[in-house]
Amino acid sequence: MEPPPALLTHHPPEWLHPQARQEFHQEVDPAGRFAAHFFGHMHEGTATSTAHGGGHARHALQGASLFGLEEHHGPGGRGVTRPHGFSAGRFELLPGAAQARVRVFPRRMFTSAGGRKIDRDVSAYHLDERGSFAYCSRGRSTRYSAPSSGCSERCIDTGCGHHPNHDVAFR
Repeated sequence: MEPPPALLTHHPPEWLHPQARQEFHQEVDPAGRFAAHFFGHMHEGTATSTAHGGGHARHALQGASLFGLEEHHGPGGRGVTRPHGFSAGRFELLPGAAQARVRVFPRRMFTSAGGRKIDRDVSAYHLDERGSFAYCSRGRSTRYSAPSSGCSERCIDTGCGHHPNHDVAFR
C-alpha cells in the first residue's frame, strides 16, 4: 500500500471567493480524496476535521509560519504579534490494513530569558506523549470506501512500531 495522497497549497480555502471555494471542494478537494490539505500563510497553526452527514472527513492542517515579521499593525493601528513555528508529519502505514495513520508534530517558537526555543505547540493542539496528534486515513490502494476494521480509535494513541514510516514536512 502507498501512503495516502496529500494536498499542499499556500493559502487556505477561506481565501477563495465563496463560489471558487465551493468549486475547489467539489472538484479538487472532495471529502475523502486526500489524507489532508496542508497549507500555511496565516501564521497560526490549526487543525480541523469536518464530516457532513456521516460522510468522509475533510482534514485541514494549517502550519505556523516559520519566518516573517514578528509584529505587524492590525486593525486600528495596534501591534499584532505573529507566532512562528512549523509542523512536521509522517504517514505510518498500518500492517494488514488499507489504512495509514497521519501523525503531525506541531511546533512553536517561544522566547524566554534564555533566548528563543522551538518546542511543542500546546497552545492550539491536544498532543500525546510524543508531542503529536494523529488520525487514520485510507491508503492510496483503496477506493475510498467505509473504513476497514484495521483502523480504530486505538490507533490515535498507540502504535505497534512494526510498520514503515513515510516522513513529510510542511509549513
